[in-house]
Amino acid sequence: MRVMFLSAAVLASTSAAAFEVDLGVEGGAAVAFSQNVTGSELSGTAGLLLQLRWPVGPLETAIWVDAGLPYSIGTATDGSNVVHTASYFPDDLGLRLGLRFSRVRPYVGALVEADAQVGSGFASTSFIALGGDAGFDVVVGSFRIGLELRAAWSVTALTSCDFCDASIVTFAGRATVLRGLLSVRYVL
Repeated sequence: MRVMFLSAAVLASTSAAAFEVDLGVEGGAAVAFSQNVTGSELSGTAGLLLQLRWPVGPLETAIWVDAGLPYSIGTATDGSNVVHTASYFPDDLGLRLGLRFSRVRPYVGALVEADAQVGSGFASTSFIALGGDAGFDVVVGSFRIGLELRAAWSVTALTSCDFCDASIVTFAGRATVLRGLLSVRYVL
């Protein structure tokens, strides 16, 4: 939500004549893997999406931001091989380039993700991830229905713990988060 409000203020201050602004909801599934902890965590995910699009000839460029509900990652194992998890709120900011030849508009993009930890746990830090997305939108009147895949890899590791004995704890290290999302957006 933090990124959403800041981006809304930036978009509101921009001239709307050359741009189209989409606002909508998204939902789907997230799968998170840790570098040093075996297994994966599957979570449902949902969020709000704000997108600023502008045409460049037959192409469409977009800057987008979203804020999602928390998902879980295995962050550490202890001496008895119990996997401990933590939940994270994802805030994403991205840039997309797509084709606008028809009602079906494919795109690829790059993103930066800031994952803020919810509560406390074995991993007591938030992390930053870089990644990309690919998908398509279907234009239906004033609506856009989108289907996309996102992948993000953490550039910071999930390695700290305020109360852990480092001799018996294996920390997660870096994380990979994969998401499949369906979105419905209204063109303002």
